[in-house]
Amino acid sequence: MLALLLALPATPLRAQNFSPQTAEGQIERSRLPNPALPLAPGALSLGQPPEASGNTEEPRAPAAEGDSDLGVQSLLRAHERPKPFSLFADGGFVYTTNVALTKHNTQNDFFFVGEAGAAYEWTISPALSFSVAGREQYFAYNRFDQLDFGALNLAVGVAYTAHQFDDVVLSAQLGFTRLTHAGVFDNEFYRNVSLALGAQKVFALGRAQLVSFGGDIDLGLSLPHAAEREEFGVSVGYVAQITRHLSLQTGARAAYFLYPATGREDFNGSGSAGLTYAFTPWCSVGATVSGTLDRSSRAVFDYNVLNTGASVFFRLRF
Repeated sequence: MLALLLALPATPLRAQNFSPQTAEGQIERSRLPNPALPLAPGALSLGQPPEASGNTEEPRAPAAEGDSDLGVQSLLRAHERPKPFSLFADGGFVYTTNVALTKHNTQNDFFFVGEAGAAYEWTISPALSFSVAGREQYFAYNRFDQLDFGALNLAVGVAYTAHQFDDVVLSAQLGFTRLTHAGVFDNEFYRNVSLALGAQKVFALGRAQLVSFGGDIDLGLSLPHAAEREEFGVSVGYVAQITRHLSLQTGARAAYFLYPATGREDFNGSGSAGLTYAFTPWCSVGATVSGTLDRSSRAVFDYNVLNTGASVFFRLRF
């Protein structure tokens, strides 16, 4: 399966328009959490918008853990008929202090990020769930439009709540990512197939707060091979339902990255805080601030970045 996805025909990079440094920045940007979205209770690592339920009942297992998700758990509505299908879309504007994620000569910029997708979650038993999801994402920059790119993401995953181990949630997710310049579908410059394994423990602090601790491993096969990396991370998350419509999400992750093709090693730390206001069960707005610090064994790849953004998102479940 992994080899088949990676072996699909790819369109080579058009060197006259895009440099390798440009591609590296776009690949790294695509691996960061969506900076326009607050950390979403119940969000897949694929990046679904948060569910605007406004409910603070008992927690349940997430659909799938992994990639750059900080691992915040969802809130389950009591006595609600299952709605396994969801369609989602969002759009937002972000200010970034380091548009190309470089060590020197950093430039700030505004950019638009929009995405649309669909997901299906099947609860096989109270302890076991299966999920599949897909999204198309687009980044459009204000001053540095040569960095514009599109991202196609597909994922399938399972999650198991191990009651014998104090309800630790174990998860596995197979993902596929394809990046194209300027959103042109046939101008591909990066492809990745990944297997993400995760473990997470959630603690309910009363009826309106959750705190989670987790660990994850992400193994990938990429084209170009120089961009291929393995991730080993730990994370912590916190969710508070402030009012029926307003919620707070915060999280942090520390990770070790290994690039097998080059021997490069990175130590990466990131954090985020966001507010979500749910107007209805299908329409919400949010604001977030996030930051990432990366230190590499090859100093040229060091970078710091701070992002602030706001967005509106829609989600229909049925």
